Amino acid sequence: MRTFGILPTEFWKNEKLQSLPATTRLIAAYLYSGPHNNMIGCFRLPLTYIAEDLKLQMRFVSKAIKELTAISFLRFDEASKYFVITNFITARAKKWLLNQNNYIAATRVLEEISDSVPYKEEIRLQLIEIKRPDSNDDTNNVLTTSDQRTNKGEGEGEGKGEGEGEEEGEGEAHSAPASPPRSFSDSFIPFPKSFAFPLKNGSVLTLEPETIDFWQARFPNIVVPARLHKHREWFLNNPHRRMNQKGTETALLKFLDQDNDEAIRNRSP
Repeated sequence: MRTFGILPTEFWKNEKLQSLPATTRLIAAYLYSGPHNNMIGCFRLPLTYIAEDLKLQMRFVSKAIKELTAISFLRFDEASKYFVITNFITARAKKWLLNQNNYIAATRVLEEISDSVPYKEEIRLQLIEIKRPDSNDDTNNVLTTSDQRTNKGEGEGEGKGEGEGEEEGEGEAHSAPASPPRSFSDSFIPFPKSFAFPLKNGSVLTLEPETIDFWQARFPNIVVPARLHKHREWFLNNPHRRMNQKGTETALLKFLDQDNDEAIRNRSP
């Protein structure tokens, strides 16, 4: 448990946050800078702890978490009791994570989190996004995704389930391991807001933010942009397996459904 925390001045300028009740703002400040948070903004904290520390009734705590989730300030997974603070890593990456020692320490905190916890793969991807070129081997090992660690020596996009699926037909181009994080936030995930999938006739299928949001609601146990990013890489690396627009949409929905089901299985006790 850390001994001090920093609350950025931007916290007090957030219009959505300032529109909420004082109790909710207190809980937001507590979660952001309190003793249970860590250097990656992803931590386990039962709601009863919040109620006890702040001397609040549980109904106020539960209401506040719903309000903070609604404005994308945070997300909370009831099953694991893990929070993730939106933009926490992005904000710290500006200066704090550019320090190599801080960066390595952050990856170690990430590694201590169980792979079954929502948001872990999402945070790993964010750390990779800001990874410095001179990072050492310890950082490389921690930030390598689970399927890459299993298939050392294989090229990117050629790991098991990524580029060598045995399925046949337009709707079964490949399968990919699921990542368990939950919902989508425009500013939290380091991916583009739209995705362009190459089609067999040379054109592209563009998935707009509205479609991605709709699919995220349909598959709440995964980070849909993260999965689309991986599936798009497969399409780019396997031009002979590309499909028409309808086939691509059908295949993507099938893959996301498989990812979502696998995420649920991985989280089962």
